[in-house]
Amino acid sequence: MLHFWISVFGNSPTALRMPSALAMAGAAVLTTQIGVRLYGRAGGLAGGLVFAVIPAVSRYGQEARAYALALFAVALATLLLLRALERSSAGRWIGYAAALLLVCLAHVVALSCLAGHLVAVWLHWRKERDPRPARWFAGSVLVVLALSAPLLLLAHSQVDNQLTWLAKPNLLQPQHLAMDLWTDLYASRVGELIAAVLVLAALALALRQRLERAATVFLVAGGVLPVIAVALVSQLGTSYFLGRYLLFTDVAWSLLAGAGLVGAWRLLAERVRLPRGGRGAVAVTAVAAAAALGLGLLAVWPNQEGVRTYGSHEWTHYPRGTNPGYYAYQGAADLLAKQARPATASSTWATTRSWSTWVCPTTWAPGSPSTRCSSPAPPSRTTATSRSSAATRPPAWPRPRTGSGWSS
Repeated sequence: MLHFWISVFGNSPTALRMPSALAMAGAAVLTTQIGVRLYGRAGGLAGGLVFAVIPAVSRYGQEARAYALALFAVALATLLLLRALERSSAGRWIGYAAALLLVCLAHVVALSCLAGHLVAVWLHWRKERDPRPARWFAGSVLVVLALSAPLLLLAHSQVDNQLTWLAKPNLLQPQHLAMDLWTDLYASRVGELIAAVLVLAALALALRQRLERAATVFLVAGGVLPVIAVALVSQLGTSYFLGRYLLFTDVAWSLLAGAGLVGAWRLLAERVRLPRGGRGAVAVTAVAAAAALGLGLLAVWPNQEGVRTYGSHEWTHYPRGTNPGYYAYQGAADLLAKQARPATASSTWATTRSWSTWVCPTTWAPGSPSTRCSSPAPPSRTTATSRSSAATRPPAWPRPRTGSGWSS
């Protein structure tokens, strides 16, 4: 997908990052629309605003990777599923199937969202006792799995080259696993705490006052079941458990947090007897919403700045742990291009493990004047190829430690 985008818009940093920015902006709109259907206009707007201020959303909305597109696709599929459950028709279920196919193309692990979607179908059947939506859902999923089977098989054949660095989640310590994942989903210690309080408020309101209980059950399932599914599958062989792979669950958690915020405000309004109608009520609500948004953004602002630094993009579990430093890929690429000759292929040192230490022997520190590090000249020993074949193709460059573009 990024290949075709580059052919039209070029490969400048802005052009490479723009698809992620557009996808994340679209995901915010879709999250709001999902919330409107589940909790009404106030709950939907609050959930969309919570989603928009999450630092992890900002981070992956500016990286040329697939996570923003995967999140957008999951949000789109969820909204189309709700529309199909409201009124089943062939067109609506075809649209849902197309969105699911986009989910698979964006990121295979994001297909775990189907665990939450299954709960939505079950809740609808439990209420309406109509088996037709369940049949449409099953058919849509089977069609998507059949169409994506070649991609799934290809992806499975490459896991040993791509995902061996991921550790299996420790199911014997689920509390630590959940806490670490929660931090990864927000990229903010303060933000994760605020979100946890608001989600608990939404759960308390659903349990004690039966406010939109089915919607709350669906969203909890959408946030929890994909995590459990990926954790269990990761025990069977290759691990797929990584915070950014499950970033799409932020849609469910944001809507729950928004519902908790609106519910708490309504309880407060009843206790202090704020005006319930007319311009006065609208004005008070608008001021309260602006204040809540401002305070929330102020609370996570240090992390909003942190995820925009060079070093944070190499920091997989920001802000957990320590900053691993920054590899100056541009400086390495410039020097490699300068050393290239038409009659030589890649250097033998470039295909060995020592290349990663040659790229940047010292880590990048915040505040450094340049993102390029001064590397020593590479060894002169090279592997020559025939001039006839080398003249018709460019030299093979080493692959960077983390892929650029729509990669994992």
